[in-house]
Amino acid sequence: MKTTLILFFVSFLSTSTCVADSAYPLRLEDASAVYLVPGRFHVRGDGVADDSAAVQAAIDEVQATKGEGIVFIPQGRYSITRTIYLWPGIRIIGYGTQRPVFVLGDRTPGYQAGIAYMFFFAGAKPGDGEKSRRPESLHVRTPPTQPGVVPPSLTVPDANPGTFYSAMSNVDFEVGADNAGAVAIRFHAAQHAYLSHMDFNMGSGFAGVHEVANIAEDLHFHGGQFGIMARKPSPAWQFTLVDSSFDGQREAAIRENEAGLTLVHDEFHNVPTAISIDSHYSDQLWIKDSFFDNISGPAVLISDETSRMTEINFEDVVCRHVPVFAKFRESGRQFLQPADIYHVGVFSHGLGLTSIGALADIKTRFDASPIRSFPATSAPAGIPRPWYSQAFVANSCWRIQRNHRDRNFYRRPQQSCCRPPLALGTSLARR
Repeated sequence: MKTTLILFFVSFLSTSTCVADSAYPLRLEDASAVYLVPGRFHVRGDGVADDSAAVQAAIDEVQATKGEGIVFIPQGRYSITRTIYLWPGIRIIGYGTQRPVFVLGDRTPGYQAGIAYMFFFAGAKPGDGEKSRRPESLHVRTPPTQPGVVPPSLTVPDANPGTFYSAMSNVDFEVGADNAGAVAIRFHAAQHAYLSHMDFNMGSGFAGVHEVANIAEDLHFHGGQFGIMARKPSPAWQFTLVDSSFDGQREAAIRENEAGLTLVHDEFHNVPTAISIDSHYSDQLWIKDSFFDNISGPAVLISDETSRMTEINFEDVVCRHVPVFAKFRESGRQFLQPADIYHVGVFSHGLGLTSIGALADIKTRFDASPIRSFPATSAPAGIPRPWYSQAFVANSCWRIQRNHRDRNFYRRPQQSCCRPPLALGTSLARR
């Protein structure tokens, strides 16, 4: 017996035309999906009444009836007062002329200190009757519940290298005053899990995203202590972030260690530091076609500079009001601006070879030159939306199928209607 889950792969490959656009302005009809609507759930969507129970009930219904699937959230403002658990293989997708917003009100109990999650990508549902989806059936130690769920719990395992397909798309977050511990999403999942088309208005909160999976696109972080705080992704692969922006974080846009950050066409504005690598940790960091604007401290703070595991590479980055492009945390060495507005063709630090057969040595290269003006934001790196229709999304030609006999997941094209991805933009230096 097989169950089928429509894979909205377009929702992470596509890119909205502006930050606040809804990727899905119309309701998408799917007989297998669950819709968070009055009449079926006790939901108000007015930003005042507590909708936590209704949102969790919709997710639970998908898990109980289908095992995996989609919860569609219509336009509205949904007040959240506790952690919402997203079970494996379930996707939350918003729709409407405006994105639905999950709201954490001022001084919500449990969100004042430490880390406190609004949404939590989980590794399994406690008491799930189908043992095949639980980590222990794969002979993997069940990860414990992470501190930070509200109210505290020890029964829900964290997402892990076996947590596939969970996702959130086309929803926004808003955090009210006096919620210093608030984190919108704990995102410690694995392959085919993603975030896309979201605004995080974090205000007094701690971070928009804590921990990362493999891919995210069209995320925009405003305020908070951090936009993203991340360690090594769950399957120890890289984390790729495309067509996203950060603005006004109090400490750093991204604080990380060993996250394997791969950033393409991202923007950083009005922050002390764009990327801060934790002390005594390395990373394999790669950034291309991006913008740094009004960064008061070093744009990137690099740690463990003498480690063979430290690999830092930038290509085609434009800077304005960024006095210190990069700084090595331990030695204090800095790489300074050549002018107030400048283009970094290459910044590279790590093991290098002068010739074939030569011994590798730690080398640093910084190629930066003044430019006359700060360019306008260029076209998105991902696939533009106009080529697909609402009907195409609702009847996607890609499906995820689950074979109950061999317990393997795979992707199978149902027909050849999908266009290939477009190339990732052009060089800023040539614009």
